[in-house]
Amino acid sequence: MRRIVALLLCLVMVCLAGTACADQWGLSGKMSQFLKRSGDYDDVKYPELSSGFSPKSPFSFFTVNKDDEYLLTVLRLNEKDAFEEVGRYPGALKDVNGGWDKEFWKKSTEDGIHLKNMWSDAGEEYDFVWNGQEMVLRYANTGSLTMTLTEDGLGYTVSDGTQALQWLDRPLLLAEFRLDKLPQSVEEAARQNALRQRYPDLLEINQRVTVDLGKKKNLPVYAAPFDHAYRGAEGKAAVSLRAPFDVLGVLEDGWAMVEYEITRSERRIGFVQGLDVEAQELFLLGQPGQLNRTVSVTDDPHATCRELTVLEAGDEVEVLGYLDAFWLCIQTEAEGQLAWGFVPADALAVP
Repeated sequence: MRRIVALLLCLVMVCLAGTACADQWGLSGKMSQFLKRSGDYDDVKYPELSSGFSPKSPFSFFTVNKDDEYLLTVLRLNEKDAFEEVGRYPGALKDVNGGWDKEFWKKSTEDGIHLKNMWSDAGEEYDFVWNGQEMVLRYANTGSLTMTLTEDGLGYTVSDGTQALQWLDRPLLLAEFRLDKLPQSVEEAARQNALRQRYPDLLEINQRVTVDLGKKKNLPVYAAPFDHAYRGAEGKAAVSLRAPFDVLGVLEDGWAMVEYEITRSERRIGFVQGLDVEAQELFLLGQPGQLNRTVSVTDDPHATCRELTVLEAGDEVEVLGYLDAFWLCIQTEAEGQLAWGFVPADALAVP
């Protein structure tokens, strides 16, 4: 009898192994097909990949959690009923304590994706909806606040159960979403509102243009729109025209602000010349500001927050404008050379 049971167990394990190879630990067949087509997700061989697939949804998503890398990737069914990548968001789910994975329940919905902290007594959850072009935050419970997108889509009603106010003046895109930058109190939301009234937007984050030129050429990338500005990667920073990248905006003198991937989980925002691409004009209005704490300046605000330089509390800076909901662009220096970098908006003192 024991031999029969053992044989049956072996057969079950073989079947399960075959299923794992085909469906990648229970992932849908369509997602497995996507992963096989893509050369970017070798980590699918590891159990660190966790899916939010739902068979009734046109959307799916997964997270890869390996070593120091935590990547959220969102997929959408195309006209051929196959998944295509909407975007990947390496910095989105870093929490306020510096950790990455809160062990979210992941679920695709009819019009988006849903994340729920499985261990939160306060019911922490985040609901994103597809607006026809991008994923935007529709509802959030941070554990201390609820954030609900208004019916007209022009910002959020933020409440702690006692007080409430309006925050932001537009939908928050998943491309700029970060757990560690969301306001954690009504007072913090009010402070963010005050800063946004003080400093202008550098650009409209939802107007970025993705280009895929397919050329065997690299363009040098500088940290500011000047050929004597700081250049990262030990003076070798460059964007490849063989892979897609985003043009965030352009200046009249031909410089373009671009954001591109260095690796799957590391990016850079910088400036290049030689692109013939139509994009929004960058709106620059330098205003003085003062730092309220010591802060790192980065050229990678949407992923690793890689450090360009460090500024001290009390330092005066020239603020060029908001990059998105949470990051301000400032003019500074890196290794003695001019650089435009990004600091969290909450590092600026409210005038």
